[in-house]
Amino acid sequence: MPKKYLKETYKTKSEWLKARGIGSSDASAICGSNKWKTIDDVYSKLVLGIEKEVNENELMVKGTLAEDHIRQLFELNTGYKVINPPKKKYWLFRRKDYNLMTCTPDGLFRNDNNELCGLEIKYVDMIKKETKTNEFII
Repeated sequence: MPKKYLKETYKTKSEWLKARGIGSSDASAICGSNKWKTIDDVYSKLVLGIEKEVNENELMVKGTLAEDHIRQLFELNTGYKVINPPKKKYWLFRRKDYNLMTCTPDGLFRNDNNELCGLEIKYVDMIKKETKTNEFII
C-alpha cells in the first residue's frame, strides 16, 4: 500500500510554522473542544495568514520535559513500541490527498495492522488540593 503522507523538513522554525496546516490542536479547535484556540483562530491562520502569538509558559516547558516519560507510560499501557520523533525539530508529515492536514507527532508507533501512527502528547498539571483527609485529588 503506498504511503498517504510526505515527510517535510524545514531549516527554521519560522518556515515550519508557515508550512503547517490543520494539526491536532487545530482539529480540537474545529470540534470546539480546545480551550486555548477557536475555529476562528484556525480560519485566521489558514485563510488570512494571521496566527495568535503564543508565549511559552511554565506548563509548556513541563510538558516538553515530560514527553519521554509519557512515551514510556504509553508503551507500558499499550504494548506498542514508540519510536521517538526525529531530533531535528522542524519537520512534519503532510497528507498527500488532503494537503492541509499536517502533523508533527510526539512519537510514532505501528498498530496491530502495522500502520504507522502518530502519538500526540498533552501535558496536564497535577494540582494538590487539600481535603479533610489530606488526600490528593488529581
